[in-house]
Amino acid sequence: VAVEIVVDVMVKDEMRRAERKRFGMVEGKER
Repeated sequence: VAVEIVVDVMVKDEMRRAERKRFGMVEGKER
């Protein structure tokens, strides 16, 4: 069970990082 939680947290962290990269690209294009 603990392993599943760790994997879930890692996946969410990666998604957050990807979202930040995408958001940064959009901001850069607008500026």
